[in-house]
Amino acid sequence: MPVVLEWKKLSETAKGPQKAHSDDAAWDLYADCPEGIELAPGETKIVSSGLAIMPPRGWHCDLRGRSGMNSKGKFVILGLIDSFYTGPWGVVLHNGNKDAIKIGHHDKIAQFTVMQTHETKLVQVDDFSQTGDRMASGFGSSGK
Repeated sequence: MPVVLEWKKLSETAKGPQKAHSDDAAWDLYADCPEGIELAPGETKIVSSGLAIMPPRGWHCDLRGRSGMNSKGKFVILGLIDSFYTGPWGVVLHNGNKDAIKIGHHDKIAQFTVMQTHETKLVQVDDFSQTGDRMASGFGSSGK
């Protein structure tokens, strides 16, 4: 049974989320900026989607970049939307290029996946109860 996310337009010009194929893992989000937006080299801005989307209890949404944009230096700063958040969705975009980039109205600017949230509990310890090969190794320790 599919997880139902309620959504609404916060702007008359907003475009609703879409999937190219029914079995795609993520929904596309579109810019809601009728005049367009320009990002200077190295600049970061929040781009409005013009939407509010509410993940239900027990679920959250992971906001991420699209591979085509990332490969062109248009980076989405990752985001997480908790269940029952009903505020506007903005996408934090960063221009990693040497030239200005333009974001047009209804350009695809990000994608989001719907993920189950698991109840967790933190327990402070003096020593960890499990051991393994990796332990404190990180930041490139598993290969080049």
